[in-house]
Amino acid sequence: MKALYAFAFVLLFSFAALAQPEINLQVSVPGFPFPFDLQNGDTQASPFDIPEGTVRTFTFTIQNKGTSDLTLSMTGGVYISLTGSAASEVVLDESGVNPVIPASSSTTFTVSSKATTAPGPYSLTLSIVNDDSDENPYTGTVTYNISAATSVVSAESAGISISPNPSTDGRININGNVIIDKVIVYGLNGTSEEFAGAASFHTTQKGMLIVHVYTNKGIVAEKIRVQ
Repeated sequence: MKALYAFAFVLLFSFAALAQPEINLQVSVPGFPFPFDLQNGDTQASPFDIPEGTVRTFTFTIQNKGTSDLTLSMTGGVYISLTGSAASEVVLDESGVNPVIPASSSTTFTVSSKATTAPGPYSLTLSIVNDDSDENPYTGTVTYNISAATSVVSAESAGISISPNPSTDGRININGNVIIDKVIVYGLNGTSEEFAGAASFHTTQKGMLIVHVYTNKGIVAEKIRVQ
């Protein structure tokens, strides 16, 4: 019987030794179809520029791929420490972070660029203190570029068309092979509506309107009428 107890104790001790947290970090980039891993110690470049004057939000997911709870620790009052040239040019939101991440679970936080950031290349290094025995702290770097404001171009030169015009219900489509950052609709009375990354939108304004379409080929300004 003593031998059976001893075997059970050794077995339980072995399982406990095998139960370990395993941290992994993923990042979702605006406009990119799927998230990618940001490995410990690695650097990943954002595939898209951020146009000057706009805000882009990167979503980070801290995964626990281990078999026991992963625990995050605060440093300087935050769970995610930021350094690099972009550290003062972004807004960190870790309000949704769960500091204790069960096995096979995850928690997320966001980092948003500022509309006031000057054009140029930026680097952001994230550091996460945790109890993964061989990846503490977990660090990863994201680089991105703020592109200078684009000039106003014609719809023809940008290769887009805006229809229907006139519109009977305020629903407008933007056709063309371009990347659309945002659309701003201005009324003659000074009111405006903004639609993020919209290839189609529904304005509530009526009458003669000015539509500004911010694309990777420039800003297209067109008049439309909503009846």
